[in-house]
Amino acid sequence: MYNISDDVFYGKVISYKYIDDIYTITIDGREKLLINYKSKDNIINYGDYIKVYGRLEYPLNNTIPNSFNYKKYLNKKNIFYIVNADNIEIIKYNDNIIYDIKNKLFNRINKLSKSSNYVNSFILNNKSYLNKEMKSIYMDNGILYLFSLSSIYLSIYIKLLYKILNKVSYNNYFKFIIVLIILIIYYLIIDKSISILRYLIMFIVFRINKLFNLKIKRIDLLLIILIIVSIINPYYVLDISFILAYLIIFFITILNKNKNKLYCSFLCFLVIFPIIIYTNYSINILSILLTIIYSLYISFIILPLSIISVFIVKLDNVLYYFINILESISIFINKIDINIYFSKPSIIFIVIYYILLILYMYNKKYIYLIITFILIHKYYYLLDNTLNITYLDVGQGDSSVITYKTNTILIDTGFNNNKIVPYLKSLGKDKINYLILTHGDNDHMGYSLELINNIKVDNIIFNCGSFNELESKLIDNIKNKNINYYSCIEELNINNMKFIFLNTKIYDNENDNSSVIYFDYNNYKFLFMGDASFNREKDILNKYNLNNIDFLKVGHHGSKTSSSKKFIDEIKPKYSVISVGKNNSYGHPNSEVLNNLENSKIYRTDQNGSIMFKINNSKLIIKTYNS
Repeated sequence: MYNISDDVFYGKVISYKYIDDIYTITIDGREKLLINYKSKDNIINYGDYIKVYGRLEYPLNNTIPNSFNYKKYLNKKNIFYIVNADNIEIIKYNDNIIYDIKNKLFNRINKLSKSSNYVNSFILNNKSYLNKEMKSIYMDNGILYLFSLSSIYLSIYIKLLYKILNKVSYNNYFKFIIVLIILIIYYLIIDKSISILRYLIMFIVFRINKLFNLKIKRIDLLLIILIIVSIINPYYVLDISFILAYLIIFFITILNKNKNKLYCSFLCFLVIFPIIIYTNYSINILSILLTIIYSLYISFIILPLSIISVFIVKLDNVLYYFINILESISIFINKIDINIYFSKPSIIFIVIYYILLILYMYNKKYIYLIITFILIHKYYYLLDNTLNITYLDVGQGDSSVITYKTNTILIDTGFNNNKIVPYLKSLGKDKINYLILTHGDNDHMGYSLELINNIKVDNIIFNCGSFNELESKLIDNIKNKNINYYSCIEELNINNMKFIFLNTKIYDNENDNSSVIYFDYNNYKFLFMGDASFNREKDILNKYNLNNIDFLKVGHHGSKTSSSKKFIDEIKPKYSVISVGKNNSYGHPNSEVLNNLENSKIYRTDQNGSIMFKINNSKLIIKTYNS
């Protein structure tokens, strides 16, 4: 509805988050828009009609393979633009009774200074205030979905409502209408989600079928619900929670004849397994037990206390005490690391898996075939001779991942790059065999301290020259983690691949002391230049015989201090990769460098996203992940 050049927007505030002076607002006007706005004043409420001055941007796709796709996430919510706001004016204050109730409820919840983040999630279905670190821990433990309003908790609310109404009337029509009115009002108040909408529609359809004795089969009712949801928003049928819900219903309630609760829990685990490893790349071996324990703990302790605390704010400390127990147990379990990691499965794998699961429902002997199929997926990399090299889009920095069979090599980490670990886990990798830090600059190793706390690292290799402050800090940390570290090495042999470090001499600056790394595989030659300048390039040419390089990792992000014409003409790169931040303040890559590389196929992370080279039996496949 808007044009990208538009700069003034109107709409009603339908949701917002305000943390650390930053507003994230969703407005509904000509179309839905997501607004980012910095303000020291918390003045906006649900239902306010606002005028926004700012610039439109398209949401970005994921530029790192298998990472969260923000664009698709927003599209599912019918949001296709983001506005970076310069100013916001309130045109009209809220006068809608539903939003008025929501504002009062929201303000009441926020009076709970210690536990409001959880109460917001359980009562208003707003998970955005949950601590990011705890959300990550819950995700690793396979129980994050338990920490938001869901059909599990709604069913508890409804059972409670029916018990209360049973004391007023036994008329089923009367009770249905009252519960339906309350449910619709509640749905209008809370932050919308597909799981809540699905449950609301399911409640209406199933109750009408029962009340009027329509005798419509369960499978047909589910199809009716699917059609209704698809009409409301076609994107909803692609939602993971929606898919999971339908899979569980199909297998547990339609195909399953065994009503044993333990067996149903096991079957539920089998049903969700491929979807979980598709989205989270790991399975917590205690997830079945944790789900049972946590759902009971939340349903009978946390949830009732959350509801009561809204009315009796003094119970905040009591509620927080029980929340603290829940968090402490979660942190302890997470530290044990009982996750089994799997590479992201293909759609073909998922389809075959569910075909086998259907066969299992009719003949339990097929469980052995399912287990075998899972093991083949888990250890397929042992049979795969593909060398994968991914130059990750880490903004204005460097980070490259090399994987071959059981080995994972990471060259540089970039700065503040929390996407490396999820990417490695999506490949089924639970450790880094060798972390090579080309030099001690922040944009090359700034994330290393956090990295070693989030994934196992066996060995770290530093460059030649003295350690700077950042490198010394990392060494102090790795001594307590039994990580081997080396510096200024000459070569590294991994799976018949020899990584040669092109050492020349010790220089008086960190950039020229960068580790410059050469290796070849199946007659393909690779060269990683770090931040080496003209001087280092000249010394390398004098000492080593380099020519016809297939893949050049361009030095210093394409800076004018690197990639001299003489050096490029000598090594003759076929493909050149420049790791550079979009619209960076340094002006990288330099136009002269691009001219020097004109005979090479150039890939840039600011334009192409991450760049992946896959080599198998001398066959080359190149993939890019554009924003």
